[in-house]
Amino acid sequence: MNFKKNAGIVLIILGIILTLDRTNEFKGIVSTIIYYLQEYWPLLITICGVSLLTTPQKTKKK
Repeated sequence: MNFKKNAGIVLIILGIILTLDRTNEFKGIVSTIIYYLQEYWPLLITICGVSLLTTPQKTKKK
C-alpha cells in the first residue's frame, strides 16, 4: 500500500474514534488509546520500521 492510502485509513479511523468518544457509550475511549500509545510507542516504531523494510521497491522500466 502506498503512503496516501495508509494515511487516509488512519484519518478515517481517527475520525470515527473521536466521534465515538463524544457519545455516552464510549466515554473515555480516547484516554484508553492514549494510555496504550504511551506504554507501547516503541512497538509502533518497530512495526513502522519493519513495514518500510518489507515494502517492495518499484523499479523503473527503460
